[in-house]
Amino acid sequence: MLIKNAFPQFEDPISADELAGLACEEEISSRIVVTKDDNWEVIQGPFEDYDSYGETHWQLLVQAVNHWYPDSQPFVDAFRFYLTGASMT
Repeated sequence: MLIKNAFPQFEDPISADELAGLACEEEISSRIVVTKDDNWEVIQGPFEDYDSYGETHWQLLVQAVNHWYPDSQPFVDAFRFYLTGASMT
């Protein structure tokens, strides 16, 4: 699903450098997804260096950022979807 301009006044609660720093930590789950043409590769963290990935065609994913940076919690809350009357079994 794509929702254009969903957060028109959005400001990142964490900088790219801070996110990259989290991905260097052993206790934090992270991965890099490298895309090339119609293929992709997942590389599990932690990471020591990002230079080999270049400037484009890769994404850094870090789990549970809101646990380490509480200011990001409102962004997480915006994506909580509750099913009413639905059985979870």
